[in-house]
Amino acid sequence: MYVVHVLQDSGISEKDRVYIESVVEGVYKAMQDVLSMEECAILFSANAHKVQPGEIFQSFLCDESSFYVFVNLDALSRAGKKEITANLTEHLYNGLYATARVRCMNLDADCGLREEVIGEGLSAHFVCEMTRRKPKPYYTHLHEEEVQTFLQAMRHDAAKDVSYEKWFRGSREEGIPSHTIHAVGFSLVDMYLKKTKLTSVRALETPATTIFPAS
Repeated sequence: MYVVHVLQDSGISEKDRVYIESVVEGVYKAMQDVLSMEECAILFSANAHKVQPGEIFQSFLCDESSFYVFVNLDALSRAGKKEITANLTEHLYNGLYATARVRCMNLDADCGLREEVIGEGLSAHFVCEMTRRKPKPYYTHLHEEEVQTFLQAMRHDAAKDVSYEKWFRGSREEGIPSHTIHAVGFSLVDMYLKKTKLTSVRALETPATTIFPAS
């Protein structure tokens, strides 16, 4: 079961709310055919600053039973129903898969860098499998040599349990592009799924350390 909450101060119109709920219903039904779903709260809030350029929506995991979907109202007002459906569907699949993994793996909010990397990669692959679309550019923007270089640096950070915000937002001082965590995670999971011939659904409960070992 799912519950859709459109926050009262979100600025999302009643017309858009109704349409959003219809998309959520379709996605949730499709999810039930591939994953065992439990109750999940989906919180919609207008916040353009949290939405990636070129996107209308952006999912953000809260915990094992809820996630935000941030909305760029300007982009929403200019988009047609086909574009809205496609973009929202991707972020809903991402958020629902992420909550399912957190729940079945019994992960806490501070799950560490390895899990963040692999969780991002698995969720992205799940979206691709469900929608049959190519990954978003920020999952594939690094060359393989760059992936391997940043992977070694991530191993160092994971071992010392330091902040991993730079791997999301990037760091000019350290020469780290934004979305590095997405690209490295997607690459690691891609190699693992090809090697094991698993889908992201069957790999849902795979420990991050299996895909992203210490060495």
